[in-house]
Amino acid sequence: MSANTTKQKLGTALYTLLQDRQLSEINVADITGLCGLSRKTFYYYYQDVYSLVYGFVEDLFDRIASEEDYRFWPIFERLARLAKDNSEVVQNVYNSVELDLLYNFLHRTLSKYSVRIMRSEIGGGPYPDEDLALAGNMCLTAILSVFLQWIHFHNISDMDVEISRHRDKLQGFSRVLLEHMKQNEAAGEPTES
Repeated sequence: MSANTTKQKLGTALYTLLQDRQLSEINVADITGLCGLSRKTFYYYYQDVYSLVYGFVEDLFDRIASEEDYRFWPIFERLARLAKDNSEVVQNVYNSVELDLLYNFLHRTLSKYSVRIMRSEIGGGPYPDEDLALAGNMCLTAILSVFLQWIHFHNISDMDVEISRHRDKLQGFSRVLLEHMKQNEAAGEPTES
């Protein structure tokens, strides 16, 4: 069995268990028992259940980010749709993980795309990668904060309403940052970091 197939089996077992239980209630024996793999196999690929979750989520983000429209808002809409379609799993992970750890993981995972996303947002341009990374990370911070607040305070099934209500504000935020960068560049001033 290939490494990808093994990881997929472990991820699928975890996903199945998360539909009915919080992450904190799931152990390695539950996962391996469901997918018919040994604990030794699990530990060959993952340190613990949380590292399996992180690997599973990183793979999802890679798939979302590889879709055609590579701008903040469409990526955010795809994440929101994914959260809505898997609301039980999202809530069971959210309720089991410290918010700081979850936020830092999501930010770290998505920030590797920030330069590419910002280049798509502005359609190219002469901006250095470090400026684009800074602006991109600021946008990610705003978007993730809103996303996690929705999960915490609102019913995920209402996320479509929340998304349409905040779309213009969040899209405007990235535009303001980009305009500030353009103005600084035109004035010959360095972008503050």
